[in-house]
Amino acid sequence: MRTWILCLCVFISASAWADEGCEKRLKNYQDLLACVVEKSPEIENRQLEVETARAQIKAAGQWKNPELSAESFQGKIRGVEQTSTDISLGIPIEWGSKISARQAVAQGGADAAEARLSLARARVKAEAILKLHRLRQVLHEQEIAEEAIGTFTRLVEQYRKRPGLSPEQQTSLSVYQLAKGEYELQKSAAGDEVLAIETFFKLQMDLDLAKLKSYLPSSPQSWPSVKQEGGNLSSPSQKLLKADVDIARGELSAAQGEAWPTMMVGPSVQIQREGGQSNTIMGFNLSMPLPVFNLNGAGRATAAAGLKTAEAKARFGLKEQDLRKKELIEVYTQAVRSLSHGISHEEIEKRHHDLEKLFMRGVVPSALIIDAHRTSLDLEKTRHERELRALQSYLELATMADRLEDVSL
Repeated sequence: MRTWILCLCVFISASAWADEGCEKRLKNYQDLLACVVEKSPEIENRQLEVETARAQIKAAGQWKNPELSAESFQGKIRGVEQTSTDISLGIPIEWGSKISARQAVAQGGADAAEARLSLARARVKAEAILKLHRLRQVLHEQEIAEEAIGTFTRLVEQYRKRPGLSPEQQTSLSVYQLAKGEYELQKSAAGDEVLAIETFFKLQMDLDLAKLKSYLPSSPQSWPSVKQEGGNLSSPSQKLLKADVDIARGELSAAQGEAWPTMMVGPSVQIQREGGQSNTIMGFNLSMPLPVFNLNGAGRATAAAGLKTAEAKARFGLKEQDLRKKELIEVYTQAVRSLSHGISHEEIEKRHHDLEKLFMRGVVPSALIIDAHRTSLDLEKTRHERELRALQSYLELATMADRLEDVSL
């Protein structure tokens, strides 16, 4: 009895865990990414398309149903009542590999649906990674703007407390007020971007900004290396192009099969009644269209042209991916090199705080104060732009290699 109770408790607990949304089980940044992919409406729609396409493979392999026909005649011949009934069963037999051609087209459609599903997963995950990193960056830019606003606010208050201001001091006061207004506008613009990112994750997982902050990734300190290799035929985009070729090849096979007739064969029964006698005659029926007027030449030509087009697109797609990969590797390498050789976030922060101390002591001209804050923010924005560009390039390269699932940036 205790064993049954224990099993029941385990079952109930497992059911409750399964019913609980993934957003309730978040522990780290990777859990958040997995939950975004799980909750994505686009991926859910693509998954349904895959299931539909797989079902169509079985439907394409089905035999057509037999046809039953019956004819009955009744009348008098020379005063004798006569009745004749003909019953025929026709079983369709498709020549020209029609069934295998339909299955090939359906299989190509399933492969294309799976490739689109892989692309959707990669796109959603990459978008989530970039948005989380961008959120971290924008929040940092907001902090810099708030710090600059605080500095200029204190400087404005210091000048206002002075009983008399020289023309130079009045100019400095006006410049500080203008600079404060500029940073307030920049803070507001950053707030708009934060709101847009928060809205994205609210739609996906109903997570607000406060919760998102606890799952933000850190700035990458070490960047993975990339290899200069040829085109990856297993990438989702190449699989999609290959599926298009398979579909076109199946359609050509189907068009060629249409040149062959679909025969209807089966048994026939004729029942005759004349006067008080009844006779039954067994026979065999066969019917098929005669390819007199055409052998589906136009359909075969159209399908052959479609196959050539699909093959040309596949060749061009592979070449385009090779060139795109080389471009991304170069962009990624340059971005990582500039980030590695440039001033780090920590060094920028240290120098900025050292200058801040000099600002408040009043030993730095107003123009230099404004220029120092502007330079600090511009430098951080440039680093963020390069960092985001490196991330975009690496994620696209990982998608091409069909290994985005392993990315942990």
